[in-house]
Amino acid sequence: MTFVCYRFGIFAFSIVAALADIPTRTTSNVPYDDSNFVSKSIDTPPWAQPKQKASSLKCRCYPGDNCWPSASVWDAFNETIGGRLIATTPLAAPCHDSTFGLYDAIECANLKAAWLTPDLHVKSPSSIMAPYFANNSCNPFLPEASPCTVGAYVSYSVNVSQPMDIARTLWFATYFNIRVVVKNTGHDYNGKSTGAGAISLWTHNLKKIKMIDYKSVNYTGKAIKVGAGVQVEEAYAAASAQGLTVVGGECPTVGYAGGYTQGGGHSALSSKHGLAADQVLEWEVVDGRGRLLQANPSVNPDLYWGALRGRRRELWRCHLYDK
Repeated sequence: MTFVCYRFGIFAFSIVAALADIPTRTTSNVPYDDSNFVSKSIDTPPWAQPKQKASSLKCRCYPGDNCWPSASVWDAFNETIGGRLIATTPLAAPCHDSTFGLYDAIECANLKAAWLTPDLHVKSPSSIMAPYFANNSCNPFLPEASPCTVGAYVSYSVNVSQPMDIARTLWFATYFNIRVVVKNTGHDYNGKSTGAGAISLWTHNLKKIKMIDYKSVNYTGKAIKVGAGVQVEEAYAAASAQGLTVVGGECPTVGYAGGYTQGGGHSALSSKHGLAADQVLEWEVVDGRGRLLQANPSVNPDLYWGALRGRRRELWRCHLYDK
């Protein structure tokens, strides 16, 4: 849920969590498998510039810089991800006269009434719940004549639907040296789900949930497999329908498989069942090189124990599941 480290970034495509306690861990030294390197299947992209090499600059390319991709390049990139690129229009734009449109009193009143509720921002690819990090870029409560700009919001978002969307976005961002952030619901009050001049991996619509009978050396029993966009309330409902319990937090709109679980996952049930991170049996992840990987105590245990379950958080970044 923060800036992507292109070398070590981990983007989890699914999480499988136990619906019971997890026994003692076991590990094995299983190396990464390059056979499923997603980017191997991508031909030279239509947005590549014949006379331009991939950027080696340390500072990120920013809108207005000479290195910033042209509109036609963004359009070409959009074609490679199935038209899922979204240019940011600030959520509060109807409250101001700006390049995004004219003031709309009715729409602005509706926005103001809902502004402090999570659902409004959860459904937006760019809006966040931390006003400090929005930096008044487009504040609905400021006067109509106040500026409304993209400002501290991301410049573009990718509505992630499959692992290749991540792989292609990382390739594009690396090539042009563009900042990358990840947004699921926007609950991150440290501002990590936004960033000026960034392209965002928006995982909110990865909503698939599957109840499975899981079997491994460490655990055999019921488990829930959820996509990165699944929220706590949705995981609760799916488990409850089967007469089962999920270890989750109090806030129903928080993303279950994102920063909540990877950061530990405190719960009212923790005194009995442990943290949410303790329940994780397996991850499906896309790493910063575009590889679709499995991570459990036997396969890629360094990711399972180190990068994805509350330790060494500088190594990870996002997650998904859509099968």
